[in-house]
Amino acid sequence: MGANRKKAGRKYEYDWSRVEFEACRLMNANGDFESSKPLWSAQSRLENALLVFCEGEFGREPSLAVLRRQVSAWLGRWRDQRRFAAE
Repeated sequence: MGANRKKAGRKYEYDWSRVEFEACRLMNANGDFESSKPLWSAQSRLENALLVFCEGEFGREPSLAVLRRQVSAWLGRWRDQRRFAAE
């Protein structure tokens, strides 16, 4: 009986760990945002790249507001890791 039970709740639409991995990969490849890098000058560049990634991986994009909350947390951790590595 227990083996046939389905999990309750809504299925996740996005594998956020995969999206975070892609965000870190992009940040490691491009470095932090700088006005001297027109193609990598602001957080919105990363957000746009991740929207394209989600469309390709999951067949749809999260809302920009939801993605932006995730990206803000990821960027904080990414910057902390770089800061600690430099010390």
